[in-house]
Amino acid sequence: MQNNIGQPKICIACGTQYPSKVVPEYCTICKEDRQYIPPEEGQKWATHNQLLKAHSNRILKVKDRIYELKMVPSFAIG
Repeated sequence: MQNNIGQPKICIACGTQYPSKVVPEYCTICKEDRQYIPPEEGQKWATHNQLLKAHSNRILKVKDRIYELKMVPSFAIG
């Protein structure tokens, strides 16, 4: 099992990453008046390791040299 102590934290709502030593109580982006912190869940954080365990990236070729990249399941603003 990997230790999450000291890892950068990622805001679940918007995907902004903060260095492990500078994690604010609330995400600076989500706290901005035009954004929001999910009222039903409040501020939540994840680590890169947690995202690797629960999500994957899908790459779909749309046209020659044009690809769609998507995180599955959807994450943050997603």
